[in-house]
Amino acid sequence: MADTPPNIASLLSRKQLGFALLLVILTTLLVGGGQAFRLLSNGQESAALLAHIEAASLLSRGPALPEADRLQAELPLLGSDPFVTGVAVYNAEGDLRAQYVRDGGKPLPDKQLLAEEQVEVRTSTLRESATALLLSSDGHPVGSLYLRRDNGWAGFLPSVLIAFAFSLVLATILASSYASKLGPQLAKPLAAVANTTLSRLQAELESTLESRAAEKAEFASLRDALKQAQDRGNASALALGAKEAELAALKQRPSPAGGDGKALIRLAQDLILLPASPVRDAALALTETAAAVTAESEPSSHPLDPAALAAEAVLAARIRASAKKSTVAFDAFPGIPATLPGDGPLLLRAVTLLLNDAIERTSGGEIVLIAGVVKNALRFEFRDTGAAQDLPPAAEQAVKSLGATLKGKATEAGTVRWFDLALE
Repeated sequence: MADTPPNIASLLSRKQLGFALLLVILTTLLVGGGQAFRLLSNGQESAALLAHIEAASLLSRGPALPEADRLQAELPLLGSDPFVTGVAVYNAEGDLRAQYVRDGGKPLPDKQLLAEEQVEVRTSTLRESATALLLSSDGHPVGSLYLRRDNGWAGFLPSVLIAFAFSLVLATILASSYASKLGPQLAKPLAAVANTTLSRLQAELESTLESRAAEKAEFASLRDALKQAQDRGNASALALGAKEAELAALKQRPSPAGGDGKALIRLAQDLILLPASPVRDAALALTETAAAVTAESEPSSHPLDPAALAAEAVLAARIRASAKKSTVAFDAFPGIPATLPGDGPLLLRAVTLLLNDAIERTSGGEIVLIAGVVKNALRFEFRDTGAAQDLPPAAEQAVKSLGATLKGKATEAGTVRWFDLALE
């Protein structure tokens, strides 16, 4: 029992212990409060984010990432995020190209960030890391940002712990001036406090290093995903080039009546399945125009299968509708004739144009094509949950070429459009 070191509390009076405890509390609060005030008042600098854009090309390389919807949901677009206070754009050499700073509550300027530029984003939030999708002014994905915050709060807890340890040592030294009994017995408690503080600081450092390693691994994974997206974009560009060559060959080669029209319709359906780009849209418009001219100048007298043509158009439309999270269904009522005199490619084009118009107006909804006989006429009815708009001129002209009239109306559920083909 004689070898047991005395407790510090037994060597000091209540007044001396109170003085030491008050000194520890005041010093810790002073240092911790100063650290918190510095971080909160300089939120932009303490929450600086560094990012690097790895973007696919706008036209020939297709979409930047397959999981674009998920990325866009993780972090709002930089220009509309109310917590983002500014954006600085650098070129590959590190020179400052442009800097945008939020003016009060106004949003950032709508600027398109180019590929291979380094961007520094200053924000008032405390995010650790995030991934964002960058969009151009017309809504096409341009690339993605990997954001990593240089967390100024990481040093807050170590600073408070150091202040606590320092104040404890200082309070003990000052209190010892009032207690002549203190001597070598104080060494062990002080050593225990120092060891505990050092252990906590080491744990904080290891945790910070682990988080940095995880961020590096996530950045490497993002690079691989972007590289795969670029490869898929290149493949799509090659496929588009092949379709353009096929279109040029069809324009120069004469064929039997109706032959070019069917081939052009098939080519238009293939173009619809390619990733959206200005080049694809121009080729699709040219193909549809050529198909319409061919169908009007060389009408086919061969009988057509209306149900089969409608099913073919719905099958192609489903792939395009999936990009907007919509569904396309086809209902064929009994009594539809197996064959019908008329121009098959022209009917297929009219149905395809009306389905495409419904897809453009419907996002995350349902589109239904209904075919049936009504009053000695074959009716094609298109129902969708999108907002009602004017009749599409191209589809209206295609239906008119079939000798029918396109009609439409708005309903509580969405929009209904239809046309009737007379049964002879």
